[in-house]
Amino acid sequence: MKKLSGTTVNAFFSGMSNGGQILACYTGAVQVYTYTGPHNFYRAAGLNASGRLGRAYGGEWWADESVLIEIAQKLQRAEYWMTQSERQKAWPAQYRALTALCEDWNDMSEMFKLELPAGESIEGLAGPAKE
Repeated sequence: MKKLSGTTVNAFFSGMSNGGQILACYTGAVQVYTYTGPHNFYRAAGLNASGRLGRAYGGEWWADESVLIEIAQKLQRAEYWMTQSERQKAWPAQYRALTALCEDWNDMSEMFKLELPAGESIEGLAGPAKE
């Protein structure tokens, strides 16, 4: 479950030295949400353009499962006017667009899943990311 938190963005970043760097990755309104399990988050990872492990392995950026569900629903609606091959190519493109994952950051060769257990809660930021 995802609901708007009572925590302000400034309070969320208190004690973090990289708050400015994180906020610089967003455009528009950023809000703090409380996620309560069971809830799943995903992160694509892999090699960057130089062939080294991309920063995605740092674990800072996770996509809410609802983002992947949204992609699947859009592609399901397109099954009558897009070929299977086109939909297979559209999946990673949609994921990159909705999560603002640049092509040279990682090749999406791996997908990680974070499972938030039932009854446990975490806070996180959500908002439109810069392209």
